[in-house]
Amino acid sequence: MRRFSLYDICYLLSLPVITPPILYKMLFKKKYRTSFRGMIGKDISENDREMFSDARTCWIHAVSVGEVVAAQSIIREFKTQFPEYKILVSTVTETGHKKAHDTLKEADRIIFFPIDFSPVVRNFLSVYQPDVCILMESELWPNFLRLAQKQGSRIFLCNGKMSKKSFSMYRTISFVFKKTLSGIDAFFMQTEEDAEKFFLLTHYTGKIFVTGNCKFDSAPQPLSSSERDEMLRTFRFSSDARLLVVGSTHQDEEKIILDAFEKVRNEYPHIKMIISPRHPERFTYVREMLTRTRWKVSCASDPSVDNPDIFFLDQMGKLARVYGLGQIALVGGSFVPIGGHNLLEPLAHKVPVVYGPHVEKQKEIVRMVETSGGGVRCEAPELTNTLLDFLRNEEKRREMGERGFNALSQSTGSARRTIELMKTFIPGR
Repeated sequence: MRRFSLYDICYLLSLPVITPPILYKMLFKKKYRTSFRGMIGKDISENDREMFSDARTCWIHAVSVGEVVAAQSIIREFKTQFPEYKILVSTVTETGHKKAHDTLKEADRIIFFPIDFSPVVRNFLSVYQPDVCILMESELWPNFLRLAQKQGSRIFLCNGKMSKKSFSMYRTISFVFKKTLSGIDAFFMQTEEDAEKFFLLTHYTGKIFVTGNCKFDSAPQPLSSSERDEMLRTFRFSSDARLLVVGSTHQDEEKIILDAFEKVRNEYPHIKMIISPRHPERFTYVREMLTRTRWKVSCASDPSVDNPDIFFLDQMGKLARVYGLGQIALVGGSFVPIGGHNLLEPLAHKVPVVYGPHVEKQKEIVRMVETSGGGVRCEAPELTNTLLDFLRNEEKRREMGERGFNALSQSTGSARRTIELMKTFIPGR
C-alpha cells in the first residue's frame, strides 16, 4: 500500500514556509497549543475506539465558530432523520472547539480535525470509521477526502460557498481541484452563484444543489423578559440600561468603535456598551486598552462594577444571547478586511444591526438584511452618525428590528432541505 500521496509530498516541501508562523503563534499568541495535540491524534482514547467500533457514525467537520453555528441545524435535522447514528464533530480552531462543546449537545464526541497527512488521517478514520462525512462551507482537505472515500464513507459538502478569490485560485489548479472533489457525493450550496462556480470548476451534473444558508436555521431563540433581567443583574446593569452590543471585533476595530462611542456619549451620556472580541487570545490586549480609557469598565469574568460604561465580555459562547440586551448591535470583522461575521444573532432578538463595508463572506445574509431593512452598512467615518440616527429615532429602530426578525423567520428551512436531499445518497434510504 502506498503510504504517502502527492499531497503529502507538497505538504512536506512547504514545511520550511509554514512552520515558523505556526511556532510563533504557539509561543507568543497561545494558539494551537491545545489543538495541535488533538490534530495529530494524541487525544484519541480507548473509549473512542469502543464507542465507534460498531456504531454507524456521521462525522461533521466545522472549522471554526461560524461553521459550528451553521452545523447546529444540520446536526438536529440529521439526528431526526438518522437517530441510530452517533455524531462526531471536529473543528480546527480552539474557539470553534469551545463553541461546539457549548452548543452542540447532540454530539457524542468533539475532536480536533486531523492534520491532512496520510498516516494521521488513516489513524483517525480507522478509529471513528465514519459512514457519512459532512464538511461545512468550504473545508476541502484532499487526503481526508481521498482516504474517507476509499474507506467507503459517503461525503457531502453542506452550506457550501466559494468566494471570488477562492474561485480564481481553484481555476488555476482545476486539474487537481476536480480530482480532490471527485469523492464528494453531493454539494449543497448556499446560493445559485456558489453553485455556478462549483459547476464551472467540476462540470458535475446531478450532484450540485442550492439549499440556502443553514445559519438562518441556527439563530438563537429571543431572550425572554426574565432572562434579560437576570443577565442584566449578573452584569450589574440597571434594569433600564440602554446598551450598544458590539461583537466579534478584530485588531484595529476597537479603536474605531471606541472613537464613535465617545462621540455618541457626548449626546447620549446614558448609553452603555458591551464589547466582545472575536478571538480569546486578544482578551488581555483589549482589556488593557479599555482600562486605559476614561470610562468605568467591568468584565464578565469579574463583574465587580455597578452600571459600568463599558462591559467587556471576555467569555466565549455567550455573545449570541447577549445581543438580546442591546438596543443596537454592531457586528465586527466588517470595518477591517476580514469579511464579516454572523448578522443573524442580533436580528433573532429583534435588535437592528450595524456593520461595516467588509462583509463579502456573508453575502446571502447581507442580502437578506438589506432587502428587509433590518440593518445598516456604513463606512468607519460614518459610524458615529449611524449610531446617533438609531438613538434619535426609537420608532425606526424598533421597526428595523421587527423587519429583520420577520425576514429571518421566513428564511429558514435550509437544513431540512439539505438532509432530505442527502437521504437519497445514503444507502438503505
